[in-house]
Order: sequence, then structure tokens, then C-alpha cells
Amino acid sequence: MVSKKIKLLFCIPCFMVLLYTAYVLYTYDHIPEMIPIHGYGDHVDGYGDKIYLFLTIGLNVLLLLLIWVLIKIPQNLNLPIEINDDNRESVFQNIQISLVVLAVIITVIFCVLFKDTVF
Repeated sequence: MVSKKIKLLFCIPCFMVLLYTAYVLYTYDHIPEMIPIHGYGDHVDGYGDKIYLFLTIGLNVLLLLLIWVLIKIPQNLNLPIEINDDNRESVFQNIQISLVVLAVIITVIFCVLFKDTVF
């Protein structure tokens, strides 16, 4: 069972993806046709069409869905600790919070990935 607190916390990365997607759609006409898709800083060694921005959004959504499935069924995870009736709820809640934090970190990374291109 997923607590209300976990559901509310998971709304943070979902809201971030929605904001980023809305901003990309809003500025799509002003983004150059060719954007850097590989490299770092000033060392760009790969360019692609601006449609690649939606690939990163789709990948982010896919990862968020995978994390949500793991949050819903933490009992199926292979954990290195023994789970018994005494610690089951606290262990599952800690795992769910950790997964929400991971979802936020992944979403921030994807949003920052093309910050120079979009912003």
C-alpha cells in the first residue's frame, strides 16, 4: 500500500516533467532545428533534430513509470536485509521514499540535460 505522503512526493517529479514539456512545447518554434545531442560543455560532437527533446521527455516518463511500479510493489524487490512482520512497514516506506528521491534526481538530470538548448 502506498501512503498518501509517498503519492504526494511522487507528484514532484511528475509536475517537473509536465512543466518542462509545456515549456518545450511553448518554445519549440524558437529552438534551432539542429541541437547538440552529444558532448559536454563546448565540446559538442553530435547534433540532431530538435525532435530529440521529446525523446528525453519520453525516456523520463518511462523511467518514472518504472519507478512508480517499484513503489507500488516493494515486496518484489530483492533486498539485502531480512524482512519480517516487525520491520516490514518501515523498510517498505524507506524504500518508497528512496525511490521517490531517485525519481526527483532523474527528472532534474533530464531537465538540465538540454537546458542550454531550451532555456
